[in-house]
Amino acid sequence: MEATTIKVQPKTKHLLDDIKEERETYDDVISRIARQTKKKLLLKELAEGYQVQAERDKAITEEWDVTLGDGNNE
Repeated sequence: MEATTIKVQPKTKHLLDDIKEERETYDDVISRIARQTKKKLLLKELAEGYQVQAERDKAITEEWDVTLGDGNNE
């Protein structure tokens, strides 16, 4: 596998060292962080999408309540 060299500040290397697990390479650490970050972003987008859909559903329900007359679903 071809490797690429990246420069990081000493403080960044120390941060990586702090979260590095036994026998884990720096590539492994960076990949793990990238995967975790991507997963968090996707979950955030999913939650936002569900919120938008919930608001749409609520608006539709309220419209139907009005058409039923008294706003009561019974």
